[in-house]
Amino acid sequence: MDRYELDRLATMTKKDKSFFPLLMENSKSIVELTVSRYAQDANMSYKDDYTSEAYFALFRCLETYDASCGAFASYASYAAKQGILDYMRNSQSMISVGSTKLNEIKKVEEAISTIRESGLELNNDNLRKFSGISSEKTLRTVLWARTVKDCLSLNAPVGDDGKQELMDIVPMDCYSVEDEVFESEELRMLEESIFSLSRDDRFIIISSYGLYGHDVLTNREIASRLGISENTVVNRKKSIQARLRERMESWAS
Repeated sequence: MDRYELDRLATMTKKDKSFFPLLMENSKSIVELTVSRYAQDANMSYKDDYTSEAYFALFRCLETYDASCGAFASYASYAAKQGILDYMRNSQSMISVGSTKLNEIKKVEEAISTIRESGLELNNDNLRKFSGISSEKTLRTVLWARTVKDCLSLNAPVGDDGKQELMDIVPMDCYSVEDEVFESEELRMLEESIFSLSRDDRFIIISSYGLYGHDVLTNREIASRLGISENTVVNRKKSIQARLRERMESWAS
């Protein structure tokens, strides 16, 4: 089924939920690809749970899906990803890190003790030097694993003194599933803010940034689609950005 056929099916399903089994069947490849990204290694045992959550998210996303705002495949992929990350954060007591990480956690803890006893600075270079972990990405994962050791919550403090010092040591530009879990709540809040806008305002912001698989449109193209002036698009875009920023700041405070 091509993009436009899937978009039409999603629109039909939004109006009549009896079409959902057919939508599930034709979205199977999207869900499987998304699930495969997270159901790896020690998380493989959660594959069925991730799949269920992805399909639940697929069903829920129909409430806000708007065919004029982009391809359903892109929107469904994003929704499935968020469903899995929400499950990780809310239902898993910890993201499994595997038994091989236990020895590495011990190495890091011994390195921390050595660094502090020597009066040295607790930073990336010293942690790698004294722990023997050369990869920065591996170090990032081990530090995170240390926070959930003994099934502590995802929001547990990292340092022995209750400060978040260790999480700040390693730069956040290294990709990891754990990073996505922490960031997914903010992304979901932003999505809720966008879909609380009026249809025209939502079209303006989604088209301006190419969100959810939508083509990026110029101000002139957006104005033509909505039948308004280009200046009006510019002014409304500024207003929308200000409202979104204000709402996100209120959540963060």
